[in-house]
Amino acid sequence: GVEAALVGKTPADIEAVCGTLENEIDPDTDVHATADYRARVAAKLVTRAVRDAVAEARK
Repeated sequence: GVEAALVGKTPADIEAVCGTLENEIDPDTDVHATADYRARVAAKLVTRAVRDAVAEARK
């Protein structure tokens, strides 16, 4: 998962690690959104959350 992929990485590696998430997420398509859209949004949200966590840890 994401946690295992981030172990031992530096904050500079966040984009590269999180960039692979779209391929690992397998959401369903429904009338509200396609699976592709959901995977892209989920990857962006995880990237943002990890980036925010790093910023908060540096305070």
